Amino acid sequence: MTLFKKIAFYVFVGLALIFGVLAYLKLKNIKKPKEDALAFVPAGCLVYAKTNDLIELNKKINSQSLIVDQLIKLQGTESFFNSLQSFADLIENNERLKEEFENNPIHYALYSENFDWVLSFNIKELGDQQYISSLLKKLLNASRQENDTYIFEWKSLKKMYFRLTDGVVIVSPDLNKIQQAFNKSEPKLIDQMNFINYRTTLDEQQLFSLYLDHAIYASSKASSKINLNYFLKKGILIGNIDLQPSQMSLNGFLKPDSSEWLNAFLDQEAQEADFINLLPVNTNYFKAFGFSNWNKLSTDLNADNKKQNKQFWKMAEDTAMYEIEKDFYNNLTQVFFEFAVIGQTHVYSGCLVKDTAKALEHLHFISDSSFEKNGSAVFRLQPVKKNSDIKLFGPLLNSSSGFAFLKDSYLFFAEDQEDILYLNQKLYYDAVLTTNESFMQYREEQFPDNFQVLVYTSPTLIKSSIPKFLNFKSADEKMFDNFKHMSFAIVGAENDFKFRWHLMYEAESGKEGEQMLWSLDLDTISHMKPQRFVNHQSNENELLIQDEANALYLIGAKGNLIWKKKINEKVTSEMYTVDIFKNNKYQILFSTAHYLHLIDRKGNYVEGYPVKVPAEICSGLTVLDYDQTKDYRLFFACTNRKIYNYTIYGIKQEGFIPFKTEAVVRLPIQYAKVGSSDYIVALDEEGKIYTFSRKGEGRIGLTNRSITNCPAFYLDVTNSINTTYLVYVDDKNGWINKISFSDKKEIIQLRSEEEQNNIRFTLVDENRNMDLVLTSRTTISAYNLNGNRLFEKPNDKNYGLSDYYGDQSHSFYYALSVVNNELVILDQIQQKNSFFSASSMPLICDLFKDNKTYLIFSDKKHLNCLSY
Repeated sequence: MTLFKKIAFYVFVGLALIFGVLAYLKLKNIKKPKEDALAFVPAGCLVYAKTNDLIELNKKINSQSLIVDQLIKLQGTESFFNSLQSFADLIENNERLKEEFENNPIHYALYSENFDWVLSFNIKELGDQQYISSLLKKLLNASRQENDTYIFEWKSLKKMYFRLTDGVVIVSPDLNKIQQAFNKSEPKLIDQMNFINYRTTLDEQQLFSLYLDHAIYASSKASSKINLNYFLKKGILIGNIDLQPSQMSLNGFLKPDSSEWLNAFLDQEAQEADFINLLPVNTNYFKAFGFSNWNKLSTDLNADNKKQNKQFWKMAEDTAMYEIEKDFYNNLTQVFFEFAVIGQTHVYSGCLVKDTAKALEHLHFISDSSFEKNGSAVFRLQPVKKNSDIKLFGPLLNSSSGFAFLKDSYLFFAEDQEDILYLNQKLYYDAVLTTNESFMQYREEQFPDNFQVLVYTSPTLIKSSIPKFLNFKSADEKMFDNFKHMSFAIVGAENDFKFRWHLMYEAESGKEGEQMLWSLDLDTISHMKPQRFVNHQSNENELLIQDEANALYLIGAKGNLIWKKKINEKVTSEMYTVDIFKNNKYQILFSTAHYLHLIDRKGNYVEGYPVKVPAEICSGLTVLDYDQTKDYRLFFACTNRKIYNYTIYGIKQEGFIPFKTEAVVRLPIQYAKVGSSDYIVALDEEGKIYTFSRKGEGRIGLTNRSITNCPAFYLDVTNSINTTYLVYVDDKNGWINKISFSDKKEIIQLRSEEEQNNIRFTLVDENRNMDLVLTSRTTISAYNLNGNRLFEKPNDKNYGLSDYYGDQSHSFYYALSVVNNELVILDQIQQKNSFFSASSMPLICDLFKDNKTYLIFSDKKHLNCLSY
């Protein structure tokens, strides 16, 4: 072996050893903790919650939920929401801590003793334990105690403790709970049989999951504040919480204790909720039970109606001369229900019958008189004693029965004559709940096909009942005004029950069918289409709008006013989101007649702005970022017939000589990259086309012109000047004109020859090639650039502006009539038209980034946000 080969061999061996050691150390460093943080949570908690993304959960709770905005007004809840926000802020503001919490399950358990709690999570790599411990100590300003436990104060929570051992972090305000957590001889939640049986439900990748032991919860102080024991006094609830901007739902399983009445429904068949079709239009609450065998259900419930209504049935039996009670209940089938109506004092009840003739016969025997009303016989049940209630549907329903009538195979009961006559009148004139468009939409989206227990209410209409379930004091008497719909449904599974609880927030719109989330009052009317701005801190969408008094507003996605600023002139351009300092902090850039404006998110002008320009801007503002490096170029044309190029700092671009035009340019300047060449393109009001480079040098001299006062143009760009076109519509003759950059002109005749009020270049069909939406005096239509008609609808309400919106689940045209203050949505999927009061075109976007579509528009001085 030569000397060189020997040296090379030893170098190779040495490097192999070095890399082997380094690899071992790295592997040791990234070793995952053996212990699951869940295994440290002490048993006996009344509530256990889990999230797989704390940052996203906080965003949904504190930044997006309109429901939480109301709940935070309750005394005692504000500190929780604020603490969650401040803890999330702590994490987000530290990149290392943020990395540690991303996609990392967090476990939280609440205990009845003084409402102490435990929060636990794993660090991701054991080798980082010392560093994470030091980082938490520094950020929390914590002091070390014995057993590697640290004490610190956090906002309103005051004294708290944390300990990091074996890759597990435990946080609690109770030092004893931390000791229990790390004491392996102490019982743990993960070992409890009920939790073991349902843990797989929590293992799904859900944002927020919940486990509740009703027996422990019912005996705690928490139940006096939030009554969660309406259907279970004992047993287990486990489910996943879904938070949307205007909705909150909990879906999961109920496991009743063997002593619970709900067990009686396990072997009963679920039923359809057809009874809803005969509830009055102003029903604000109902509760229903679906079953297949009343006799068995009654036995399983230990329902002894003979004891409850013994004297009533004895009198009926004496009249009928046979055992009528048994015959009466044998004729009842599938569903019992009760309901409350706005304006009526008492609760009604009802049931479905098998045989209507037999039901009428029974009513004759159990009543002492009857009379005719609206084609139905109304019966007065035999009174037993003065002030004695007849409860025919116990123990499921507690409503009293004094009067009754039969309607479409359903028996209806009411406590007094006034109530029964009111109900009789409503049903006779078909004034039923199914005519309520808002309710019917909610029913279609949220009610199950079949049910065993179904409860619905409109919280805003029964505020007096809310303290029975949510017993907090609030300084705001109107906090429940927009809690429009709430429902709870239970359906039996094999050995337990599936359930769904749902709450919907909906602002009062004054119009049926509108799912309005919020409405904000501006100082004056606005005709400006709202525009979007991104909050660089939270990455949430925010809204910009200006009213007729030139006040500029920045508004949160939930309709909260962030700031209002008076601008000296009307905004005449698009509002651009820019990053002048290239530090991912955004500003708002726009133009008015004589100024360029750059405002930061706090509502303050960036230094040097506003910038006065040489003459009145007549084209609006175009912002270009050629290479996506945030070196913005600002193009605009002025009434002095010059096109200017400014930097983002509000100064003229060095080396660019203002480009002189023959006539005034009124349309925004556009940019095209054809092959390796850049083209800045402008069109003056006489129809002359200008193309020039980044430096302002003329590119090509086109002899073809557009029409005078062309309302809009589009650049159809390819890699060749021969197939790159400036496209416009001759709004008087109904022609599509295409002028290539090689100066050749094509004309395509549209089917419509009407003069167009508005021309909009937008994407309509699925080929992703540009299309046209046209508004004339008599039609709203759409064409592709080959002249093929895609859509046509009569314009019968003087709509002047129109456009198109489409995504995976939406396809609709929309148009605005400023004269009639009306916005129409022409839905192509649902094949229906919707009308809204509006003074501006809408911003249509995924406002809350929840993959849903929202419409934001002005209705005079009101800025409205609707879910569509």
